[in-house]
Amino acid sequence: IFSTNIFIIHKIGIPMTYLLYIDESYDKKSNYVIMAGFSIHLSKWKETNRRVNLIKEQFFPDNPEINLKSIRRKNYEDNKYWEELTQERKNEFNTELYNLICEQGNIIIASLINKNKMDDKNKELFFYLAYSFIIERYQYFLSEKKEEGLVIMDKANNSPEIQQLYNKHKDFLKNGVSVKRDDKTLKLMGKEFILKDYKKKEIKNICENLIFVNDEDNNLLQLVDIIAAAINGKYNRNGDFWFNKISKVIRKSSAGKMEGYGLKIFPSVN
Repeated sequence: IFSTNIFIIHKIGIPMTYLLYIDESYDKKSNYVIMAGFSIHLSKWKETNRRVNLIKEQFFPDNPEINLKSIRRKNYEDNKYWEELTQERKNEFNTELYNLICEQGNIIIASLINKNKMDDKNKELFFYLAYSFIIERYQYFLSEKKEEGLVIMDKANNSPEIQQLYNKHKDFLKNGVSVKRDDKTLKLMGKEFILKDYKKKEIKNICENLIFVNDEDNNLLQLVDIIAAAINGKYNRNGDFWFNKISKVIRKSSAGKMEGYGLKIFPSVN
């Protein structure tokens, strides 16, 4: 279904050349709300999708349409297929999957909201901020490449807070995304008043509205779920093994700096 959508979008002339798949990780007990984005070039989409299918067929021949997000989670029925693998086969699976994720040209962008440092504990605000940081960095990435891109999220079991991002996305495309405080001083009757304001980054390189797709039918959304889990493992569980595997394709500055470029932590740890 999604391949048909991509063909139609490309056919009608939208100059889209990058795809950004987004997934979030939210747990009331965890410090960080995490949103991860995995971007690939459109020319690689078909081959990447085919290779994920081959990995599934190779390791799970009894269930080749298995959803990769469910295999390592014990509360999912598909976890039994993972547990049936020997440790050697699990290692082989991980090697193939992470090699695919970390191929040259692929880019990871992620944002983390530290709930404990936020005065406002509103879940909608957490997702709004996380998404705005992702869109801002995706725009910078596309602008550097002089390319255009599309944004795709999982629609299955979406919370109202995620669904509301559709309208936020439209607003970003129309009015830009806030990137820096730029308060104004208003003088009135001999008194000064501070008006809160923000500088805006114009979103010129992102095409169309936010697209929701069921991850059951989309291999790339399943990959970004794995990426979000790796980031969650480092920042919420103090385990950086899987994060280290994906770190080389997290967007970085020319000097190799990750935080502030491909990885946004808010509020700042400083």
